[in-house]
Amino acid sequence: TMQEVAEEVQRGIELIKDTDKFSDAAFEVFAKHAFSVLLGEAEESAFSEAASADATTLKQSFSTLITLVLQFAKLNADADQVREYLVENQVPESRIAVITTEYKTRFNVLRQRLSATSFNFPHIVDVQWRCDYLVKTNTRERLNVATFFVKIKVINEKGELKDIQFTCTQDQLQDLVGSLKDATTCLERLDMYQTEQ
Repeated sequence: TMQEVAEEVQRGIELIKDTDKFSDAAFEVFAKHAFSVLLGEAEESAFSEAASADATTLKQSFSTLITLVLQFAKLNADADQVREYLVENQVPESRIAVITTEYKTRFNVLRQRLSATSFNFPHIVDVQWRCDYLVKTNTRERLNVATFFVKIKVINEKGELKDIQFTCTQDQLQDLVGSLKDATTCLERLDMYQTEQ
């Protein structure tokens, strides 16, 4: 999920792992307080009371924990994915349990907070279509017209599903498909360019 982690965050993970910097009990208080600060339930200035570590360790550990939590929430990762990442980075099990428990219980509020502070277009999750062929009507003997009914299911930043429905002719549908192919070609070129860099 998080393949590229900044060097500073990696140093912060080392601090979070270090039982000499935080006892398990102090880390639990620290982690819970960090989640509370992140969600606006507590003040950041109260950190010195939340853990017994020095100010530099507290600041770096705080920024690391907040960065990881926000990134996982942004990626819509579940607690098992968070656990997997922390295990890979050899964080002690007692600390993983604290982080994943807090993350799991506060996940929905985190996602709501992120959606309120960011702007995202809805993501397409499904497309359904059908073609109706009109042969004739009461007033005309022969029509032979194809009409396409398209339903696109999208998910918005709040996680709500919404249907977008429209009808179009064969020519309009071909124009839409052509535009999507052009966009795909543009993305492939951009990806090739980034790979070469």
